[in-house]
Amino acid sequence: MIGSHPHLSSAVYVGNGRSQPAAILEVADGELSKLNADQVIDAVWPLIEEVNSLSPSHGQLHKSHLIIADSSKRFLRTAKCTLRRRETAQLFESEMREVFEAPARTPNYGIHIDVALSDELQSFVRMVYQKATGCESLKLDEDIFLVGADSLNIQDAISDLKAAVFSPQICIDTSWINQKAVYANPTTLTMTRFLGSLGRPQVPAAPEQLAERQQFLQKVYEQFRQQFPGGLRIGIGETSAPTTVLLTGSTGNLGSYLLDALLRRSDINTVICLNRSKNAAERQMMSAAEKGLCMDFNRDRIIFMHADLSQPQFGLEQHDYEYILSRTTVIIHNQWPVNFNLPLSSFEPQLQGVVNLVKFAGEGVCSPRVFFVSSIAAVNNWRRQIHLDSPTYDIPERHFTDLLLASGGYGQSKAIAADLLYYASSQCGLRGAIVRLGQVAGASKCGGGVWNTNEWFPSLISTSQTMGVLPEMLPLLNEIDWIPVDSAAQVFVELALDSYTPSSTADPRQRNMALFNVANPNTIPWGNLIPAVQDSAQDGLKTVSFPEWLAMLESSMPVQSEKAFVTLPALKLLDFFRGLQEGEHEGAKQTLLQTEVTVRSSLCLAKMGAITKKMMTAWLERWKA
Repeated sequence: MIGSHPHLSSAVYVGNGRSQPAAILEVADGELSKLNADQVIDAVWPLIEEVNSLSPSHGQLHKSHLIIADSSKRFLRTAKCTLRRRETAQLFESEMREVFEAPARTPNYGIHIDVALSDELQSFVRMVYQKATGCESLKLDEDIFLVGADSLNIQDAISDLKAAVFSPQICIDTSWINQKAVYANPTTLTMTRFLGSLGRPQVPAAPEQLAERQQFLQKVYEQFRQQFPGGLRIGIGETSAPTTVLLTGSTGNLGSYLLDALLRRSDINTVICLNRSKNAAERQMMSAAEKGLCMDFNRDRIIFMHADLSQPQFGLEQHDYEYILSRTTVIIHNQWPVNFNLPLSSFEPQLQGVVNLVKFAGEGVCSPRVFFVSSIAAVNNWRRQIHLDSPTYDIPERHFTDLLLASGGYGQSKAIAADLLYYASSQCGLRGAIVRLGQVAGASKCGGGVWNTNEWFPSLISTSQTMGVLPEMLPLLNEIDWIPVDSAAQVFVELALDSYTPSSTADPRQRNMALFNVANPNTIPWGNLIPAVQDSAQDGLKTVSFPEWLAMLESSMPVQSEKAFVTLPALKLLDFFRGLQEGEHEGAKQTLLQTEVTVRSSLCLAKMGAITKKMMTAWLERWKA
């Protein structure tokens, strides 16, 4: 798309496997060819911003990662003028190395801020956050992640804050100023308070603090619950109506497999896909091709619509909204940013989307059922129940109202969404289910898509291969209950569409709002899969204890370069891995999702076996490709 700019003859994306892509731009003959590199970038930047708006944060282009080809170094093409992308990228290897291996910028503010001086500290934090977002008009209470900041451009902000803050009273431990802290304090006001607290002696968390957090989460829940119309009643839809599924987030990883599972069913009349991107159909086709999925996108059977669920009527034209109101019988709500670093405030548009979907179900001609993709993160703190006399470590197949069981902003948003749906079920008659997913792995079928390399396990494997050592156990995660993504999608579709046996009183679908746990019912110890990982390594991998592995990773922290994050991607998730070690040290145990009821409701889950060495080998091969 960038290559379509009138002043460019072509563009090549590079950086596969790196944390951030780059692009090489070839300037077309004309006026623009007389400009310097910075002027060329400024000229094409509006188009790149448009492309970035349609891409996930890790796939967006930054100005620092744009390479302007010199006029004496043209792109390589075939005799038929087809661009030879691979050879062209090799031609610019030195320029690419300069971009990707550039060291992290050293802060040059040259000032020091006493954290006790709140006004000066606030002004400095605002300046740092303005630079991270590029938003000069940033408000004091504005979330930087809602105005353009991401995990890449906050690194400079972290360095700036670490270099500037001090206290004349105590020695500040600046290790607390990290990515986790920025995600937890995304506004100028909250970060100012956080930095100020570093200048005071630290005390353990008190019960009052837990109560305050509970009140905050409840307040957010009430903010959205109160939006439900007082007289909203959702009846039972006409069962003879053709099955039309409204699927949100179909272009994502799980969404692509959900769509594939739906299209393979003969009892589905139409699938309506609501996505944030304007070019969803094109992206869906590319995703299906990459993953080896169904590509028969018959226009009579699948419809793509550009929608924003947080807006009234999903931001659709009136005739489109009325069309889906008249047809939809089942809603599968999958669209949700999968980012475990973001604070709860960043998920408010998604919570608004849940409210709007409930209203939609109430207005729908067929009173559609709602099936929501939830997560184990919504109840992850169940493991904190270890103080009980007879603790149960496996998470039951039932709904919990204690929002403190959720971990992080992502889990909290999923928990609040589930509470909203349960309220709509009890008060308005909404029907459907909450489907709580555990760890979703790569596809089980050969030729399937690549397991996202930004996730914790692929990052652990890539980092281990670089360091030459592999942890012999995984604290709190050692029993592998992963479910392949294609199987997870099949299970979800079965739970949403297959009829239950009326004589089975245990089937939760007899209730208005059911709750299912979806994880692999057959676990396998991590140690049984280690040989497959070792066999795939060219020079072999020796096993070490997890504390040793973590110490080796932490010793790499001073290496602040793009190359370090590429070869040691686990550095980006250092807080996550530290948390596993700390949790086990404190006596926490691994929690698994109970699946007995769900197994009786899904044939796919009932037949599922444990993760195998063959699957592991296939995932490793796909990461190498």
